[in-house]
Amino acid sequence: MKNLIYFEIKKIKKIKKINNLLFFFSKILIAIYFFIFIFIFTNKTKSFKELVLKSGRKYLNKCLKGLINKRIKIEISEKPKISVIIPIYNSHKTIKSAITSIQNQNMIDIEIILIDDNSKDNSLKIIENIKKKDPRIKIINNRINMGILYSRCIGVLNSKGKYILNLDHDDMFFDEDVFNKLYQTAEKGNFDIVSFMEVQGNDYYISPKYMEDGICTYHHPDGHIVHQPELSYYTLFKNESFSFVDIQIWGKLFRTKIYKKAINLLGKERYSIFNTINEDMIGLYAICRVAKTYIYIRKYGLFHFISSSTASNIVTKNHQMNMEIFLIDVVFDLSINNNKKYAAILAIRLKTMSYYQLLNTKGKQYLFSVLKKIMNCKFIEEKYKKELILLYTDFKLLQ
Repeated sequence: MKNLIYFEIKKIKKIKKINNLLFFFSKILIAIYFFIFIFIFTNKTKSFKELVLKSGRKYLNKCLKGLINKRIKIEISEKPKISVIIPIYNSHKTIKSAITSIQNQNMIDIEIILIDDNSKDNSLKIIENIKKKDPRIKIINNRINMGILYSRCIGVLNSKGKYILNLDHDDMFFDEDVFNKLYQTAEKGNFDIVSFMEVQGNDYYISPKYMEDGICTYHHPDGHIVHQPELSYYTLFKNESFSFVDIQIWGKLFRTKIYKKAINLLGKERYSIFNTINEDMIGLYAICRVAKTYIYIRKYGLFHFISSSTASNIVTKNHQMNMEIFLIDVVFDLSINNNKKYAAILAIRLKTMSYYQLLNTKGKQYLFSVLKKIMNCKFIEEKYKKELILLYTDFKLLQ
């Protein structure tokens, strides 16, 4: 009996030892699987980016050389799927490549609207020569330099496409299937805005470090925002620290009827003002005030050339101050109720600007009228009103 018990105990210990060994090896196996998964995942991510870059470089180089895909005869459509809007000002070095990146899209049923903002170089001659070979191109000439906001608005108001894409004069679309992907996404989900990813760089040779996601900070659980005014202030602001997020007017597909409605809401008196800065914020804020659905998709579709040049006129300190006031005015008027606090936050930031005195009498009167309007608003919290009163007093003393 003792021998039998001893044997059973020994057997149990042996089984326990085996189980411990099996448990130890299973943990090692899990760790190996985990590292294999991480290795495969990171390599797949790397491979995806490298694949995108390889394809993108090839497409950009093709467009930079002016090479265009051979196609059947292109005819003008009365109702194109997409209208591409490009403001042009002294853009002779880059405009041809930008247009070529549109012409090489798989989608043929489009229109290209070029607004020459009274260029002083041979930009107009270049686009007129391109138009001779592509009937989808429409040229609008501004008799005087009116700025990017005005040019874009005029382009949109003259468009016939179901959707709008904005493109800067030195930017390029990143592959041939961008338009199809955006159009299909918008149609399938009935979205007013489809935002996509961009690659940025100060040279047309790109590397992975320039691959930015540009994801909107605020996301609805189902992937898109469906309630207004959530869309406008979450798209442009992050808490009260005032951090702009995803404010570019490019890198997004807009439903045309929404865009036109936003322009009318903004008003011709506003977008006719000579405007060279903040035009993305102003334009997008107006659109987001009207739009109801927004989606962000993980699609690299645009190369954004980082440059100090602009397709508009020269920015002076005096003009910059005027445009800051203009932005505050627009945000206040287009915001709803409690969201008007963002105009107050913007106004309070003016105290960091050291060139207030450069404003002429008309500019100073405009500033005081905007500050008064905000201070007298019942939706502005007292803590903001106190700071605005101090700001208003300081500016008055500087007169």
